[in-house]
Amino acid sequence: MTLTCPTCHAPFTLAAVPAVRAASVPAGQHQAPPANPAPWTCPAHGTSKTIPAGISKKSGRPYGAFAACDMAGCPEKGPFGSVAGPAARPAAHPHFA
Repeated sequence: MTLTCPTCHAPFTLAAVPAVRAASVPAGQHQAPPANPAPWTCPAHGTSKTIPAGISKKSGRPYGAFAACDMAGCPEKGPFGSVAGPAARPAAHPHFA
């Protein structure tokens, strides 16, 4: 079956997409992720603070809570999802932005 990309109209087939296999883990040997991973800290200063979820003053769009360095002027921020709290709206797919 041939499909067409809705954005660039390039034809492709599902056979061209590599199959993804689940890792073979023997029954009963699955390891769950840690319950409470270590909080993010700035690699340069070793400190962090939590910025609560809110509304951007510049764009008016909501954003989720995130971790940032506690030192003034440091641009370091934790990865998305490093702080539990309401999630921001996910970024749109580049073809459909």
